[in-house]
Amino acid sequence: MNQDIKDGFDIFFRFVTAFAAIVAFITYRRSVRIKRIEWLHSFSEKFYKEDIYKDIRAILDYPEVNDEQYKILRGAAEKIVRHETNLSREEITKIEKLVDYLNFF
Repeated sequence: MNQDIKDGFDIFFRFVTAFAAIVAFITYRRSVRIKRIEWLHSFSEKFYKEDIYKDIRAILDYPEVNDEQYKILRGAAEKIVRHETNLSREEITKIEKLVDYLNFF
């Protein structure tokens, strides 16, 4: 009889342990999912709603609308590729904005 009670408690505690492990895993998965959603929301807020990247995004997304700005950016990038150092202040500003934009990712 004593052994039966010990076996019963052993089975009960194993069941409780397994159940607790399942609940802990489900809680962990939910927590990870929530953190991922929070990160994506933060990413979206920083990238789309703040004005930091708005100018360079407009130039890259709509080069035909921002033709003059696109030409300045492209010309500056070509000068850098050719290792030229005679960049204008405007070209340097555009390149710095492009670098910040690319470093976001």
